[in-house]
Amino acid sequence: MKNAEKRQILVDRYIDFFHLAYIMLGNKEDAMDAVQEAVVSTLTRRGVRDVEAYCFQAVRFAAINILRRRSRLKSLEGLDVADDNRQEQLLTRLGELRDELPEAIRSLVVLHDEQDFSYQQLASLSGLSVSSVRRKIAEAHQQMKDQLEKDI
Repeated sequence: MKNAEKRQILVDRYIDFFHLAYIMLGNKEDAMDAVQEAVVSTLTRRGVRDVEAYCFQAVRFAAINILRRRSRLKSLEGLDVADDNRQEQLLTRLGELRDELPEAIRSLVVLHDEQDFSYQQLASLSGLSVSSVRRKIAEAHQQMKDQLEKDI
């Protein structure tokens, strides 16, 4: 399928993509961000046979990632994350703290938090037990939270 055909399908269904994202997120700006991310992903992905279905799925994944980010911010109890600038600062700092983790732990955290790998999948990949994977990720999350609290 040519890029022009892909673009036309995406333009024709843009409102539907937006409605899905808005229903999931309840926020116009976040919904627009999710759709933009999905459209870019769809246009740059080769070999997509059903552009419409692929983009709907990409919108869903983008919305879930936005919800996850919100959830992470809400889980930082006791920290002032009310305004958008503060949220962005905390997310940036969390990313820095994650990048400071040892390579093996960082890989587990990234695959779990951002790629939605289960503990079982991570255990299979790493050769660790499920309980070890769960413990290492929990310890890394606690370490990052503690450091964030110190920074504030």
